[in-house]
Amino acid sequence: MADLITARTAMRHHVGPRADVPVELYYSTGDPWAIRCYFPKEPVPVFWAFGRDLLAEGLVGPSGDGDVHIRPVDGRTTLLALCGPTGDGIAALRAPTRDLAAFLTRTHRLVPPGAEGELVDWDGCIRRLLR
Repeated sequence: MADLITARTAMRHHVGPRADVPVELYYSTGDPWAIRCYFPKEPVPVFWAFGRDLLAEGLVGPSGDGDVHIRPVDGRTTLLALCGPTGDGIAALRAPTRDLAAFLTRTHRLVPPGAEGELVDWDGCIRRLLR
């Protein structure tokens, strides 16, 4: 059974209306490389998944390649730029750096960086692939 870490925070749009956007953060040992963000108040609730290492790098400098980019803004906030799968929409959100860092620290306590592969049942993965 996988362990789960969750946290809630509020992000703000980087441009346009500065309304709070509630976000739930998830980390599971069932997928130890990924962080998931859930935006429950969107017209259609949205999940975004990206690498835990991307978040760690983005808290200290620009990080990202593809759909998700993360970078520090001013020491208090971190910018997350999320591009839709068709490339037709981008959400640029500012998050409290301390909330993201605290969540990331909790994930690192549960699974230290570099130890993610120890949680995967590689033999089971191969058996399922060969079926």
